[in-house]
Amino acid sequence: MINDPSMKERVGVLLAKLRRINESGAKLAAICGGPVSLAYAGVPDGRRCTHSIEDPGEMFAKAIFSNEYFTVDRNMIIAQGQAYPEFAIEIGKAMGVYETEKEAREDLDWSRDRKGWAELI
Repeated sequence: MINDPSMKERVGVLLAKLRRINESGAKLAAICGGPVSLAYAGVPDGRRCTHSIEDPGEMFAKAIFSNEYFTVDRNMIIAQGQAYPEFAIEIGKAMGVYETEKEAREDLDWSRDRKGWAELI
């Protein structure tokens, strides 16, 4: 979509909106292929970020690419495609869903089935 000439106007609107959201300090979150849109908008420039591919290319040239499952840098939460539970927990933290880090860790453990199903029965 980003490089589709027929979508140029719509892509421009999207990128401008992402830049405005970032400049306001509001939260931005992207997972799997979603970080590409943030990268085209310049949001991760100068920040730690990740992506689902090992070499994300020129669009991330100004970012500090970590290749971690997920990264949180200021108002930006980015995760690789296999990190959906971690991504969801980080969004929950950003929204104030958890009162303690222990609560967040317990939800992450449950979502990754680290406790086992026997405890749920």
